[in-house]
Amino acid sequence: MNDSTIQTLIDLNNRFYTQFASDFDDSRHAAWPGWLRLLPHLETLPKPIETVRVVDLACGNARFWKFLKSELSYEFNYLGVDSCQGLLDCAPKSENCKLMEHDVLIQGYPPVSSDFVGSFGFFHHIPSFKQRRDILHKRVSNSEVGGLIA
Repeated sequence: MNDSTIQTLIDLNNRFYTQFASDFDDSRHAAWPGWLRLLPHLETLPKPIETVRVVDLACGNARFWKFLKSELSYEFNYLGVDSCQGLLDCAPKSENCKLMEHDVLIQGYPPVSSDFVGSFGFFHHIPSFKQRRDILHKRVSNSEVGGLIA
């Protein structure tokens, strides 16, 4: 896939989410059933971690934060990263829920440290195998951060 096509697809996707952020938010509040399978991974993070640092790539309206808040029995700090400010505006406002407007496809992986990274419903929006591989490689090879669950 050539660079022009990749950029066209990224732009199209960004325009869609910007235009329909409110409608998208209205239909996205339930937790995904598969998220329950992530809880054991979070429970086995190396100790001592005072507060688990969670990064959610392409977080949308941060419904994963809501899920974690209802399911985890310990403190965590959540950073939701998304390219759509409209969806971030729909996200909850909380002391342990920070949000970052950042386009991973354009700007690369954000310069943040974490213990756990999740990414749900995002990788099918990445328009080339090379970009998907590069995002995973940069994420996994960064020694300041933990693993990626996609």
